[in-house]
Amino acid sequence: RTLEKILPYLVKSFNYDPLPWWFDPFDMLDSLIVLYNEITPMNNPVLTTLAHTNVIFCILSRFAQCLSLPQHNEATLKTTTKFIKICASFAASDEKYRLLLLNDTLLLNHLEYGLESHITLIQDFISLKDEIKETTTESHSMCLPPIYDHDFVAAWLLLLKSFSRSVSALRTTLKRNKIAQLLLQILSKTYTLTKECYFAGQDFMKPEIMIMGITLGSICNFVVEFSNLQSFMLRNGIIDIIEKMLTDPLFNSKKAWDDNEDERRIALQGIPVHEVKANSLWVLRHLMYNCQNEEKFQLLAKIPMNLILDFINDPCWAVQAQCFQLLRNLTCNSRKIVNILLEKFKDVEYKIDPQTGNKISIGSTYLFEFLAKKMRLLNPLDTQQKKAMEGILYIIVNLAAVNENKKQLVIEQDEILNIMSEILVETTTDSSSYGNDSNLKLACLWVLNNLLWNSSVSHYTQYAIENGLEPGHSPSDSENPQSTVTIGYNESVAGGYSRGKYYDEPDGDDSSSNANDDEDDDNDEGDDEGDEFVRTPAAKGSTSNVQVTRATVERCRKLVEVGLYDLVKKNITDESLSVREKARTLLYHMDLLLKVK
Repeated sequence: RTLEKILPYLVKSFNYDPLPWWFDPFDMLDSLIVLYNEITPMNNPVLTTLAHTNVIFCILSRFAQCLSLPQHNEATLKTTTKFIKICASFAASDEKYRLLLLNDTLLLNHLEYGLESHITLIQDFISLKDEIKETTTESHSMCLPPIYDHDFVAAWLLLLKSFSRSVSALRTTLKRNKIAQLLLQILSKTYTLTKECYFAGQDFMKPEIMIMGITLGSICNFVVEFSNLQSFMLRNGIIDIIEKMLTDPLFNSKKAWDDNEDERRIALQGIPVHEVKANSLWVLRHLMYNCQNEEKFQLLAKIPMNLILDFINDPCWAVQAQCFQLLRNLTCNSRKIVNILLEKFKDVEYKIDPQTGNKISIGSTYLFEFLAKKMRLLNPLDTQQKKAMEGILYIIVNLAAVNENKKQLVIEQDEILNIMSEILVETTTDSSSYGNDSNLKLACLWVLNNLLWNSSVSHYTQYAIENGLEPGHSPSDSENPQSTVTIGYNESVAGGYSRGKYYDEPDGDDSSSNANDDEDDDNDEGDDEGDEFVRTPAAKGSTSNVQVTRATVERCRKLVEVGLYDLVKKNITDESLSVREKARTLLYHMDLLLKVK
């Protein structure tokens, strides 16, 4: 209601000349649109209200006039920048405004020219850095002013990021190698500035590092699996550029500065770099979405697990969120990477063997303790912390999907089970701790699903054994149909992939819950060795399948004891369709397992 009262006066202020210097209607309107894009992205009340007027079309008309100017001075450049920023806000969450803007075939040409101009200015500065440094030293000038078009190019990058959130635009209008090439050049050149031109001072460097972050935000969308430019980005070294940044002490506080870098460290100290870190990890997260193990290990060959884990306790929650989401995608469908992750959290104790007298090492993992403690520290009512918690839960989903050994590790984590109970118990009337979040609930249900999924049977069909019936045996018509419970649970194990929400998803879901059922399964008895394959049901007379099924039943009974069965049952009436359907399927599966004696 307040917004409806304010907007008409705000719109009228665009026509007033004697406005006070501290009031800018462009900034005010842009701030309101950005605010509601974050709160209600699919139903922005500001855009809804403006849609009933001719304000947006007037803004677009003026924008077109600014772009058609033969040359810019300081005033026209500043005004054009405001138009670009407000158009980026219009298009951030609304497909119709993206299409409306992209209908102007010359707009992307203007965008490319704006990026090219900034790249040229950076190249000229780098080539003349020695002369510039000497001049600043002689004049005792501590800081240089920023490059004059930094706001202009930042606005173009924001608009490009808004455009790239459209799946259809990525596949059509934005399918231009030149755009991808320009983004990579800006990223590479601005990073070179931070390495070689730090003497210019913070006033100069802050806008360029901000441009790095926005550029990475756009690249995030150009490397999604359905983008035609993903392969171009990979061929032209996006991973190499990110590897350089993540190993740089400027962006990674875990890395020590070299002795000869004291001047650079002092010059750049205090400049915000969290957006660069978060978006770098986000790019890697999108690259690892739904990819094969070979591609994952190619990434880890350049950006090893230790380097990724450097950001797991970053002071910025957004960086932590992307770190956990990257680990989520890496561990999905990959026993080997799960084992690598467990190894990084290995606690080794050395003891003397009483029989041989030799020193032996006894190892255990504290990964689950770390994840449980991390979830306790997070506040899910904060958007970024909620994303971090979701990433952690899906890492546990992926761990529970590997084999019986990993399932047993998960089921023994009482603290994690307690946290899951707290998430699942919430309702619309009682959502004080976790906001009754459907994504967190769904992740918890997938953990339970994978704990009860039989890793040793192909096609995810589980055989519950009763009264000594052998695996694979089905009762004849004359037999008691209750003498065996054959559980045809054809739902796939949760893959736990995550892309994120920089762009608009075609299906409206952030993660893929379907694993590829022909890779990364392994022998339960040889967890760390041997090839990965899907095991078929045990032959008649074998006991291995009986043992696995009994372990599954025991896990189910423990879930009942800690109250998770009742919570699953409670969530079959949840307001979220995905939660309801998952809870119903899981409840049916648990009921069948509980019939086993």
